[in-house]
Amino acid sequence: MENIIDLKDLSWFKEYLKTRNSDMISTGYRTINSYIGGYQPGTVILIGGRPGTGKTTFMQNLLNEVRGYRSLVFSTETSKERFIEKFISLAYLISYRDIRENPKILNGKLDTMLSDLLSYNMLICDTPRPTVSGIEEAVIMHKPRFLFIDYFQNIHVDNYDKVSSYARNISEIERIAKNNNLTVILISQLKRLSSESTGIPELDDFKETGKLEEVAHVAMLLYQ
Repeated sequence: MENIIDLKDLSWFKEYLKTRNSDMISTGYRTINSYIGGYQPGTVILIGGRPGTGKTTFMQNLLNEVRGYRSLVFSTETSKERFIEKFISLAYLISYRDIRENPKILNGKLDTMLSDLLSYNMLICDTPRPTVSGIEEAVIMHKPRFLFIDYFQNIHVDNYDKVSSYARNISEIERIAKNNNLTVILISQLKRLSSESTGIPELDDFKETGKLEEVAHVAMLLYQ
């Protein structure tokens, strides 16, 4: 029988811990690090929230914290132009409304900001409904350490059987993470509030999305 270990010799486990810890990358959030120990390659981190809870903003904050690591972002709802505007707003603490309504506020700063953005080593794709195969092709081509997808329900599915398509998609995304040794940050919508709901999100709110919460290695829920 394979995979039987003798606990009298745990030298292999010490080596495992050394390798695992060297591969971990901080999330930039002490509380999150205390729960998950940082980002590990080959994992899927699920972030769920209802509309208006700041899912994209939180994702961009996480992206800001892994500055310097190659990151591939699939922004399925926001154009690349607006994504960069929002990112500049967060990174440089400038009101997003001011950027949209008074672009002159960037006068004299824009060249420096755009030059600084190059250090993020970030690629953005704003295809509205990407396929999983298209995502995998981009991963293989660009070899990112992080893959951000905003958001899961906008990945192409078969309309006649969405639940089964969601299940296939999340399984394929997990495979992509493992095969390419990267961390996937996956944003997801939650089901709508019912009249009996307290409004506080729960893992059950991922239902009707295949086995999303079962496949993910970590699940976070946003609440306002």
